[in-house]
Amino acid sequence: MAFAHIPELQLECFIGKDNSFKDTFGRLWWDKPAPTITTKFFSISNGRFAHPEEDRALSLREGATLQSFPRNYVFKAGSRDKIARLIGNAVPPMYTEKIGRAIVDNIEC
Repeated sequence: MAFAHIPELQLECFIGKDNSFKDTFGRLWWDKPAPTITTKFFSISNGRFAHPEEDRALSLREGATLQSFPRNYVFKAGSRDKIARLIGNAVPPMYTEKIGRAIVDNIEC
């Protein structure tokens, strides 16, 4: 249950319910891996996307950082929803680079 370990942060509608969604209204941790970044990561009601300390969801830039986009990368999709969709649907650039290097390193010429 969301925030079951911190009762004062638990929403009233979830108190005492064992069948509540376990992946909503969750808070990220500084010292643990982040969950999969989805296309709706900018809303805490769509996953465990609450900032580790502040009472807000992740920003677009924070989501992009978790996906390993360079800090100076500029998204030119326009609206918040479109940018979030690009970030959430992306294969993390760092992962792509590592896979590409592994392929190149193992090609026999």
